[in-house]
Amino acid sequence: MRQRIEKFLKNFTWVDWLLVGLLAAGLIYLFLFSFSLWQRPRQSVEYIAAGENGGQNLSPAEVWVDVSGAVEQPGVYQLASGARIKDVLVAAGGLTDKADRDFVSTTINLAAKVADGDKIYIPTAGSAVAGAATGRVNLNKASSGELEGLPGIGSARAGAIIEHRPYASVDDLVTKKIISAGVLNKIRDKIAVY
Repeated sequence: MRQRIEKFLKNFTWVDWLLVGLLAAGLIYLFLFSFSLWQRPRQSVEYIAAGENGGQNLSPAEVWVDVSGAVEQPGVYQLASGARIKDVLVAAGGLTDKADRDFVSTTINLAAKVADGDKIYIPTAGSAVAGAATGRVNLNKASSGELEGLPGIGSARAGAIIEHRPYASVDDLVTKKIISAGVLNKIRDKIAVY
């Protein structure tokens, strides 16, 4: 038997060895490809049906956040789901020397989780942040009483606004599903984010 195998192998030409090599490579590729499909995390039907994260990002494991202003590397960053504002600022290289650190420490909650599509703006020191001198209600600092003075905002909505701070823009009230677009249009000229 051994002699027959040796005789068979001696009669192999380079073409035969090439075909055996290609066959082996194909089998290895199929094995690795099927293994990678098996290892890929499955997305549950319940998650898709619930419509979480607006259907924009089908993977619950990542979020995209836009960072601009006084950061070392402004841009759009992809982070793991559950990332915090602090993580986004680290990804952007941190604050520049010109950043308004007082504004950051008093207005931005670095421990807040970011959502897919969030925008974070860091102003420079001494710059007038939009809305700061307009007399509008600041969504990031207003008391519950100040918020309840706005049309269409009761105590429950005021509490929700306070709970979901910070806001990068007034439109966050709709994207975070705190109020409807109709209510926002009624109060848009009375509110600001700074």
